[in-house]
Amino acid sequence: MSEESFYLSKSLFIRGLQCHKSLYLHKYYPELKDEVTESQEAIFQIGYEVGDYAKSLFPGGTEIVYEDNNYDEQLELTRAEIEKGTATIYEAAFSYDNIFIKADILHKGNDGWELYEVKSASDIHEHYYNDISIQYYVIKGCGIPVTKAFIVYINDQYVRNGEIEPRKLFTIADVTAAIEQKQGFVKDEIEKMRTMLSGELPVRDIGEHCSNPYECDFSGHCWKHIPKEY
Repeated sequence: MSEESFYLSKSLFIRGLQCHKSLYLHKYYPELKDEVTESQEAIFQIGYEVGDYAKSLFPGGTEIVYEDNNYDEQLELTRAEIEKGTATIYEAAFSYDNIFIKADILHKGNDGWELYEVKSASDIHEHYYNDISIQYYVIKGCGIPVTKAFIVYINDQYVRNGEIEPRKLFTIADVTAAIEQKQGFVKDEIEKMRTMLSGELPVRDIGEHCSNPYECDFSGHCWKHIPKEY
């Protein structure tokens, strides 16, 4: 097996938690994916816009752009910003244990670095803890002293009056204790995924996991034996 076979990212880790078969197909049979629909594109766009607004919570930071840079360049740019004392980094890139992640917002607080994961939902869902936990695992593994972790989500009680006020638009929840408790789980799941990826295609029947917590982009392949009327 090549090293690439065992490479993971935040999104791949979340995919694997939802379904090992989906992760295996993504690695070895990506051509079987469904086409991205317009509604999915719209959801992605909303996420991008919310992320941009969230940057206003910590203005004046530096963004690690990823469209024009490969992984190594993003890692080097992030490292350079940390070394020169930049207090806030958007889309900071880190790699540890052959896992690549980008943090929405990394901010230098009074007691160390603070990790902020931004969500476009109006509540905290259970799977969000897995999302930020893998980031925490990687960043701490890189030797970065992260002391706090937060999930940033939409305050559905906010009523806009004029310009958007980021501090009122968002709710910021401290989830540090919860994700620290999940670090053993994260490490165990990484090992399970890599063991799975070294073998044959996992056998898993269709079910609720195909769309929970996310709509799987291999549904067309896995559900093709089901009559359309169902």
